[in-house]
Amino acid sequence: MVPDKIIVNGTGFLPSKAKLNYSIGPSLRYAKMFNGLKKMNTREKVLVLLPYFEDDINNILRTLANFQKPVFIKFHPATDIDRFKCLVAKNAEIVIDDIYKLFEGTKILIGAASGTLLEAASLGIPVISVKNTGRFECNPLPAYGKGVIWEESAGEEELKRQISLFERALINDPSQIETMAMRYKKDFFCEPTEENIKAGFDL
Repeated sequence: MVPDKIIVNGTGFLPSKAKLNYSIGPSLRYAKMFNGLKKMNTREKVLVLLPYFEDDINNILRTLANFQKPVFIKFHPATDIDRFKCLVAKNAEIVIDDIYKLFEGTKILIGAASGTLLEAASLGIPVISVKNTGRFECNPLPAYGKGVIWEESAGEEELKRQISLFERALINDPSQIETMAMRYKKDFFCEPTEENIKAGFDL
């Protein structure tokens, strides 16, 4: 049993060779992405977006344990926050707002194993993916753009260094980040307009 058609969010998800019928359809879940964000120089927060997997949550929180820089932490909706509060750094604040409301003020995103990393990068937010050496890596970000709009970190000092590098890039040369963000958005998302919905589902 195979579907008549497999609909993907953008050209970046189309296989180079396939016997099945693939097509690009509207990114219904990501409609807010096409509303845009405030300019980069008005965004000041470092947001930590915790994934679903417990060992990744532990790994990120332990990496941030001695962090002096203020950060904002959003837990996955399915996570029991009380189980992890003891690991939250003193300078961190737990937030529960809608992710797009948080994106409005976010200059750098820290996370792991979540498609939201690609979502944030496509909106022009530099992303740092925290490696978990204790399990297989699940990084949704494409190889192109590494070092421009996203990086990987495997420890506290490396994370601090990458935050500093992105902070300087946002001030000194934000155009590279903006250009890569536009490419990601074009490659991995399709605006759910009425026209695209009709075309995607043969309506």
